[in-house]
Amino acid sequence: EDHKIGFDLVRRGQLSLYAWVSNGILRVALFGYGYLNSGSTLPGAYASPAGTMNADPACEAANPELVLIDDYLWLVWQEKCLGQQWKIVYRAMH
Repeated sequence: EDHKIGFDLVRRGQLSLYAWVSNGILRVALFGYGYLNSGSTLPGAYASPAGTMNADPACEAANPELVLIDDYLWLVWQEKCLGQQWKIVYRAMH
């Protein structure tokens, strides 16, 4: 079963970015500007699972937030590894 824990959406002009967590895996998708693959997930830091933005793919992500500042997309979320406390993680993409 697919369990979504949080999502966020930002928009600038015709470009929309959507972040969501599904079964502990954080992903970001791009929509707009007539992209051939509109709605496809952005490449993540790890190959498996495909497109994951998690800092550690073995950990659970939750509560993503997106912010566009100048030409940077900031992605902030919480992540928890087994037996550890939740931590705040971020990634800036240009």
